[in-house]
Amino acid sequence: MAGVVGRRYQGEDDLERLADFARQTREAQRRDDYPTVGDLAEQLSLSRVQDSARLWLDGEGRLAGYALVDSYDNLVCEWDADRAAPGLPDELVGWEIAWMKAQPGEPGEPRRLDVGCDGADGERIALLERHGFVQQEV
Repeated sequence: MAGVVGRRYQGEDDLERLADFARQTREAQRRDDYPTVGDLAEQLSLSRVQDSARLWLDGEGRLAGYALVDSYDNLVCEWDADRAAPGLPDELVGWEIAWMKAQPGEPGEPRRLDVGCDGADGERIALLERHGFVQQEV
């Protein structure tokens, strides 16, 4: 993807970068949505979540988006529409699906990756459905 490069989560500096990203890109009424800055810090203190986390940076080194699978097997991903190259949302979701499929599961237990989404966000719903997610009433 031209101009945007993905890389693994690298620790405290990235946590600060994610916190700044959430503060700058989320609308005021969404700042308390999951994951909050505190949720990110808590989740990224866990090695399994760190292993799943990936950041995508633009050509100037600014965060364009990120994705991770939290400790409850929920896909978490956000991107900055102003910095995201076309196809970045699909790459974020696809990366985490592939990561999840590569993880060992409990014998006889189905693997499941969940994701929360505002029911009014048609663009995000379409993205998730392209990747095989199915809407549920929750």
